[in-house]
Amino acid sequence: MVQKDRRLVVMVDDLPLLDAASAVLLTHLTRRRAVFLIGTVRAESPLTGHVRELVTMPTARRTELSELGPDRVAQLLTRVLGGDVAQRSLQALTDITRGNVLYLREVVLGAYEAGTLLHDGDVWVLDPSVLRPTTRLREVLHDRLVSAGAEGWPLIELLALAEPVSRSEAEAVVAPSVVTQLEHKGLIHVARDERRTLVTLAHPLHGELVRADMPLTRKRLVLRRQIERVESRGARRKGDVERLASWSLAATGTADPVLLTRAAVTARYAHDYEQAIRLLRAMPERAHGPTSLLLLGESLFQSGDVDAAEAALGRAARLAATDTQTRDIAVTRSLNLFWGRSDVPGAMRCLDWAGERLRDPAALSSLELHRTYLRIFSGRLEEHAAWPPVEEPVGTGPSAEADIRMRYAAARTLGFALLGRSDDAMDGGVKAHEVHQRLLDSTLPHPALQLNCLITAAAEAGELARAREYGAEAFAAVSAPPIRSWTAFHLGRTEWLAGDLVSARRWFAESVSLGRAAQGGVPLTVAVSGLMATAALLGDVDTAVTLREQSGPTSPSGLFQGEERLGEAWLLAVQGYQARARRVLLEGARAAREHGHVASEMLLLTDVARLGGARACDSRVTELARSCSGRLASVRQSFVLALARDDADALLAAADALASLGAYVLAAEGAAIAAHRWWRVGRPALATQAVAKSASFRQQCPGVQTPAMVVAGGAARLSAREREIAFLAQARLSSQEIADELGISVRTVNNHLAHVYSKLGISERRELAKLLREET
Repeated sequence: MVQKDRRLVVMVDDLPLLDAASAVLLTHLTRRRAVFLIGTVRAESPLTGHVRELVTMPTARRTELSELGPDRVAQLLTRVLGGDVAQRSLQALTDITRGNVLYLREVVLGAYEAGTLLHDGDVWVLDPSVLRPTTRLREVLHDRLVSAGAEGWPLIELLALAEPVSRSEAEAVVAPSVVTQLEHKGLIHVARDERRTLVTLAHPLHGELVRADMPLTRKRLVLRRQIERVESRGARRKGDVERLASWSLAATGTADPVLLTRAAVTARYAHDYEQAIRLLRAMPERAHGPTSLLLLGESLFQSGDVDAAEAALGRAARLAATDTQTRDIAVTRSLNLFWGRSDVPGAMRCLDWAGERLRDPAALSSLELHRTYLRIFSGRLEEHAAWPPVEEPVGTGPSAEADIRMRYAAARTLGFALLGRSDDAMDGGVKAHEVHQRLLDSTLPHPALQLNCLITAAAEAGELARAREYGAEAFAAVSAPPIRSWTAFHLGRTEWLAGDLVSARRWFAESVSLGRAAQGGVPLTVAVSGLMATAALLGDVDTAVTLREQSGPTSPSGLFQGEERLGEAWLLAVQGYQARARRVLLEGARAAREHGHVASEMLLLTDVARLGGARACDSRVTELARSCSGRLASVRQSFVLALARDDADALLAAADALASLGAYVLAAEGAAIAAHRWWRVGRPALATQAVAKSASFRQQCPGVQTPAMVVAGGAARLSAREREIAFLAQARLSSQEIADELGISVRTVNNHLAHVYSKLGISERRELAKLLREET
């Protein structure tokens, strides 16, 4: 029905499903321009008859919709779910659906309805081990899979249970021509992998559906036949041992203990700890010895099951018969106690126990190196003069000696970064990572351990973009929750330094979520603090208050000493209690100083200066900057000194330098405070230029609200003390409460408020909150 130039819009989902009569009618109406047709066609759907005529008419416009990448999946799910999604869950959803929007929708709906996609208070978290496709998704997948036909179905079943398989193994199940047909239909992928040709299913969800629908007896039959095929050629290929053990368990419920142990070793060095645990727990108790129990304890520790790991390692210690077994069990047990229970004395007692029994000088030496690693990670940086240089492990085979040295190398990198010696940290960390990569198949700690420490080393050096690159590589490389929790924390701290508080909040939330799942070995205290601080500065005060109430009294964090007070301080600051916030930050800075944590002390004192306390800390910041390498420390020193001297020119220079490093929040604050200075001395033109500069920096950190970012209108003309009193007053504190908070008289408070009202052109407190909100 045409009415002037307006046409009826008709939307048809899946055009090939139209019956012939409807297709003919729509073709006729579209040609006469009576309707504007929008239709979808799946790439694999055949076009026949009138539907083909409809989509190929001259006026038709075809747009190919590509699969969504991880970033687009994140944007879509954040909007749909109304909150951030855990990075590991985003990755799982992207991998499972390959960015197919239909599949993504149905998987998310199915997980939500089944209760396997839940909000943990900070982010949405998916349990990918329990996928229940919706009825619609099952229908869509079934329609694709039935095209395999009876002749191709045996290969589909085999791939669902045992992919990838070699081309020869695939052709042992179906004829070569059938393999070609299945590839042509888009049901399987056939690709070269070095000297082999491997066959896999085209989409992960195909395997999920086939496995869900296969009877147990059929699964066992398919796997037994595949085991026979692999054993018949000698099981010599990489991964064959682990696959045989896994298939044997699935097919028969048991396997040879020697095979299970060999497979668990392979899984352990591939950092697949869940698989190693599953294989080792399938062994009869009587078959376990110190080596298998150590392996089980290591894998349980890496998976975050602290109590089970301690039980396995305790049994291993009672069976230890050699120096190597004694040392390796003591080291792993100390790691479990140290990271899993925060039991530093218990961890050290494990090393003492081994030291009393060891006779091999090399084993004793490596035990002491591990003791130094524990001291660094417990925050004892004052002993840095005794840190020996890192020696490259000898040989390329599996070695507990290599494990110990690589852990120590990572600790040394982070220790130097927190001492402010970012150049030493970067040099040593990059070399350690290169060595660790060469040992990837030979060491238990993943090379991401080195990258995690390099994130903070690069950030403290002022190389924020490089820090992000290290973080992205680390997060993609490993799935163990404890390591990922550290990666997320280091990235959150980097974004805090950069001023991208939206990203910082997302990473801190990720760290907290992973930390709670890991049950230990994670930076939970400082991650919660970072989450509180970012939530408060992004205007979400309710969340920050809830986090403070849930976390209870703040305990020292070990590493990053003093930064556990950051969240408390910034929550107070945005609530108007700047004097109290400065006191909290100074307490944290004192704790950092006592333990030699230079980087943390510098961060905390910089925040004291941002909140009006520059003159109380400028000399100490100057002292710290002299002991630090890297450009970030010197630029922060310039910023703090400019604040202390109320020097507008120096503030703008510091703002430009901070912006060149990517530290946009500090840059925006520096330019805003310079504008305050110019307004007060009657230089409106210069003030306007500074306001514009601050606004340009603020565009790089959207949503951030800090007390210093009052850059426009009458509020920019307030003195520092007037702004502090104005923020307290808009928080509905009485003049007496403000006087008590700041240690001044009520008369002084009222005099300042009178000046505030005059400069802002208002007459009462009710107008103050609205105006300050608008100008921040």
